[in-house]
Amino acid sequence: MRTERLKNPVVGLVLALGLALAYLAMKPNETVVHAGCSVSSNTPSITTNITVTENDTYTVWARIKAPNNTANSFNLDIENGTCHKMGDKKITANKWTWVNYQNGDPSKIVRKTLKAKAHTVRLSMTEAGVGIDKVLFVADPNCVPVGLGDNCNETLPDGDPSIILNGLSDNQVVSGKFSLEAVAQNTPNFKSFNFFIDGVLINKDSTAPYCLGGGGNNCAKYDSTKLSNGTHTIRIKLVYGSTNTDRKITINVDNSGPDPVYDKADINRDGKVSILDLSYLLSRWNNRDNAADDADLNDDGVVNIYDLSFMLSRWSK
Repeated sequence: MRTERLKNPVVGLVLALGLALAYLAMKPNETVVHAGCSVSSNTPSITTNITVTENDTYTVWARIKAPNNTANSFNLDIENGTCHKMGDKKITANKWTWVNYQNGDPSKIVRKTLKAKAHTVRLSMTEAGVGIDKVLFVADPNCVPVGLGDNCNETLPDGDPSIILNGLSDNQVVSGKFSLEAVAQNTPNFKSFNFFIDGVLINKDSTAPYCLGGGGNNCAKYDSTKLSNGTHTIRIKLVYGSTNTDRKITINVDNSGPDPVYDKADINRDGKVSILDLSYLLSRWNNRDNAADDADLNDDGVVNIYDLSFMLSRWSK
């Protein structure tokens, strides 16, 4: 089965046939009154919904056509929020042009931080005759749309070969803590791996090993009890050079069984006896205040050399 997804996550608002807006032009010299992005009754406008699948910051790109040297803008707002006057700088007349700036200043790029849900977007005309063909919300800040913008909306087959996953397979049932490591292949100018669960960024890792739970010298495990029982989607985004690719897998969380059994020397319950457990034991050395101290591994009422000896005998088990 092939699952297609966005190479550079894009939410595309395609104004089919201009949505009757591209050339629903105002009559010359007609006066339009705006207060922010409030729209008067005689102003051509359209309100529609877009669905964002991942929490992210998106660059807003619009493909517009100016009828002359002075009419080159329109208003855009999301959820009746900040009003952005898109474009408003001289562009070649009668030619489709991509713009991502506002108020006539190319340095004022329009970027919106959006949550994974449906959002209401409104476009309204500010100048007669301006055509609007497409509006894209692009997660990759380095992607500049060309033509119809398909280069920012490239689809790839699931399991892209540039990403290898270790420790977890698609549709695997998980409980307690589990590991997921990503390895990049044939990716010059590597920058980072970004790990998402259900559209929420969990970890951004730029130092090997690259893991869902964090890297460092070892691949940290992720605690599945942070998730509800059921199906969840993990997205692994590989960023390299000025582009990125990604891979998605599905996990089925089931923590309905009995609590996992840990080695007694695994004090912090991360599934292994390591330097973290040793550090805690040493911090409790000679403690006699609490007979139930977790570091008192032999339950003799004191943390001492006997507990240390037991821990070392269970090292990395």
